[in-house]
This record gives sequence, structure tokens and C-alpha cells, in this order.
Amino acid sequence: MATGPSRPAGVHPLVAAALFVGIALFVGGIVRTAVDHRQARRAGWRVFALLYGVSEVGEGAEVPVAAEGHASGDPGEGGDCPATRPGELAWSAFLIKGQRRTVLFDTGFDDPAMARRWRVRGFRRVTSIVRTLGVDPEDVTDVVLSHLHWDHAGNVAPFTRARVWVRRAEYDWARSVVAPERFARHGVHWTDVEVLQSIERRGHLELLGDRGVEIAPGLRLHLGGLHSRGDQWLEVRVGGTVGTVVIVGDDAASFASLTREAADAARARLRARMAELAGGEDHVLMSHDIGIWSRFPEVADRVVEIR
Repeated sequence: MATGPSRPAGVHPLVAAALFVGIALFVGGIVRTAVDHRQARRAGWRVFALLYGVSEVGEGAEVPVAAEGHASGDPGEGGDCPATRPGELAWSAFLIKGQRRTVLFDTGFDDPAMARRWRVRGFRRVTSIVRTLGVDPEDVTDVVLSHLHWDHAGNVAPFTRARVWVRRAEYDWARSVVAPERFARHGVHWTDVEVLQSIERRGHLELLGDRGVEIAPGLRLHLGGLHSRGDQWLEVRVGGTVGTVVIVGDDAASFASLTREAADAARARLRARMAELAGGEDHVLMSHDIGIWSRFPEVADRVVEIR
């Protein structure tokens, strides 16, 4: 009578089963990765950086940087401190266009008074820049907020149809530090929190935990956690000659760094991981890095495409 293939002599059944499961998981992972990359290519992602202003940062210049190392802009939150590096400071958002989805990473701010306080030259609202790419605010399907400081989440309201992606830890923290009678604190503005609460009531606020999340084929959000309570960054698998692009709010901003040794080591590890994903530092896009505008071709006024 025919029998099935026998296991090798001396191999315990549990060991053989474990080997079989391990091989199956390995092969399955390869297949899933290949499928993910095919889906990402079909999504047809294109990545654009939007420059909505520039600040001069010289050795004698004073810019509002909070004591804990992030942009505050609020009186009484550590005072005005000299910038850590001379040069120019970019104010950027990023648009990721696909076949079916249009994603905005950070929304900038819409307060001309804050632009004057930060000495922002040529300030423009992000909404006006996305229109130069033929995108109306109503066309944006998703808004990713790296974190909830005023210069990254201060202009969400015009994107009325978008799902807004933010970490629950960041949202809860922001709601805990500001209130109607305490308008601005730790870089968070009450009016921005009010807008997000309204979006939550409409059912369009996606509150994420502390794990990586694939929000669309080829778009994966990662928890940062070095700049604020729940900041996040975006991995975009563009494919082709571009490969992968990493988009960062302030987690690895070139103009500021935390002074604590342990935090600096964690930041260095994070930046190394980002560069590994992106195949080098050129495709790690940091929102305040003016160098983006010399590395990539300008395709519209205040817009470069990542190629």
C-alpha cells in the first residue's frame, strides 16, 4: 500500500512541523511583498514638495524655538532661542498624488501674524500652492498630520472631504495642553484642536495606535515619537528609478536637535533607518530642509517633484 513521504530519520515531528511553518511564512512574506510592490506601482504615486515660505536663520537671528527643541511660537514656552544652525529654514508640506488617492502630508498654517513673528519670506497658504498642481482642497482624499504643532496642523479645515490621519497619543496630548482659555501651549493652538474635534464628530478622523499602518498600497505610516508625544512619518514606495521616499515632519529636522544624549542616539538610529528605507539621504524629505529645492526639479511655482 502506498504511503506518504516519510520524514527524515531522527527529526522529531514537532521540529519538522516548525520547519514547515517557518518556510511557509518566509515564502508567504516574499509573495506578500511582491504583491505590495505591484499594487504600489499600480497606484502610480508621485511626490511633490510644496514650499510655502522661507526664514533666514543666521548666527545673530532669533527664531522662536521652544526649550524642548520644537517650534513653539508661543510666548512663555521657553522664550526665543537662537537657531541651532545658520542658513535658511524651509516651510514645507508634501503632496502625494496617485491614480485614486491624493494625500497631503501636513497642512502648514494660515496665520499671517505667525508668519511675521517667524520672519517668513514669501508666505503662502498651502491651499494656494496645491491649486498650481490642478488640485483643489476638495480633491484631497487624505491628510496625514506628522504632529499637531501649529506649523504642521494649522490649516486642516479647507480639506473638507479628506480623512485625517493622526496618532491617538498625539491627539490626546494636544487636547490636554490647550483649551479655550489657554489658546497656545507647547506649540499647539486651541483653534487647530477645535478643527480636529469637528472632523472627529464627522467621522473623518483616523486615530492610530503605536504600530506601522498601511493607509494605501505603497503608503505606510511609522511612529516617530522623538519630537512630540505621537509624531509620525510616511514611507512612500514610488518604484522605478525613484524607489522609496521618506517624508518627515520634525522628527529628524535638520535645523534642530534634542540635547539629551539618549535622545540624540535615538534620533541617529531613526535617521539611519529612514535613509536605509529610502536608499540614501537624498530621498529623506524633512519639512524644514531648504536643500530639497536644490536636489529636485521645479515643476511649478514653489513646487519640486521628487525624481
